[in-house]
Amino acid sequence: RHTRRHPTKPNAATLATSPLVARASKRISLHNNQRNLLGRPPELHDPNPTTRRHITVKMPSEVSDIKQFIEICRRKDAKSACIKKNKKVNNIKFKVRCSTNLYTLVLKDTDKAEKLKQSLPPGLTISDVGKKNPKGKRTA
Repeated sequence: RHTRRHPTKPNAATLATSPLVARASKRISLHNNQRNLLGRPPELHDPNPTTRRHITVKMPSEVSDIKQFIEICRRKDAKSACIKKNKKVNNIKFKVRCSTNLYTLVLKDTDKAEKLKQSLPPGLTISDVGKKNPKGKRTA
């Protein structure tokens, strides 16, 4: 004969005081804390792949308007700016790193580029990037 150890339907009072349930809930909460320690949001751990959300990737985007570029530079999430001068093609690229995108503005006029450089916000870290190997400087 087969005998049952547990009643078929446990009531809420016995379920709440059961040591097995307490251990299982503790294990689940520890598991969730470990997931959060990884730095990933909990909604990305959905076991169902059809409802899984995608992680946003930092993508580049080009801006053609100078006023729009200055507004982007004044945002709170703008971290740093980089100025690249290309003497062959005679253009100057302004790149601003924000939280989601890297915004690029390409200018052909050097006067406008100097004015734009002056109008960048003072809190923004600006770095000038030139050639990796200038002419005459050889690396072995």
